[in-house]
Amino acid sequence: MFKISNLYILFIFYLSSSLIIADNYDISCSICENKIKDKEYYVDIWGNPFHIYHKKIGTFCECCSRIISEKITNGGYQLDDGRYICTLCDISIIKTEQEILKSFKEIKEILKKNGVNNINESEIDIELINKIEMANHYKFHEVEHLKGITKIDPNRNKPFHIYILDNLPKIQFEAILAHELLHIWLYKNNLTLDNLTMEGFCNLGSYLIYSLDDTKFSNIHLMSLENKDKNSDAHKYKILKSIMHEKSFKYILNNIKTINIP
Repeated sequence: MFKISNLYILFIFYLSSSLIIADNYDISCSICENKIKDKEYYVDIWGNPFHIYHKKIGTFCECCSRIISEKITNGGYQLDDGRYICTLCDISIIKTEQEILKSFKEIKEILKKNGVNNINESEIDIELINKIEMANHYKFHEVEHLKGITKIDPNRNKPFHIYILDNLPKIQFEAILAHELLHIWLYKNNLTLDNLTMEGFCNLGSYLIYSLDDTKFSNIHLMSLENKDKNSDAHKYKILKSIMHEKSFKYILNNIKTINIP
């Protein structure tokens, strides 16, 4: 049985008119560091401007969507599976078993405070894998942005095996883990939902983690949860989030099977 998390990094480019460029062209490109004198230019979601012609050759961090440059991120690197990671995100990347366990306990407590019980460490394995391995575990649909997946085998000593993409910053790892733990909670409570409702519900777990962090990084990821394709789970997620704000997350837990989402 597959339970999936399809979390997207949102790449947003704002096309700016020369009308907002100062007369002295006091705007420098974040990639080549030369002054931008063109009538139009791009700005990444962090507000870093760059020449339009850099879009094809520029690289962006897989985790935060920043332009990777010496000026903005103090450089970065490319992983064997093709992803680019900036130096700023590298600082907090989850790598060791001890870090995984620490984050698991923290997320478990946050979910417990919000009414999610029956999540037992003794039943769950968490493994970091690269993008290629992730694609091999999940072969049915587009996996370009897949960050986490949970496989369930009731016959195993630990029936739940969570795979999370490696080389993710702590807060992103924990948000994905919260999403996957909600999949496990649904299974253990014998709650079967249609795929879009299920993913929208589990994205509330990511929402709880990113909201507590309340940084620019987390706010960008919160935006990405709401700006997927119109046929995705974003619609269900936004409705559930609205109900959660009006009532509570515990209300969602107690009524997820009967909540009517048009």
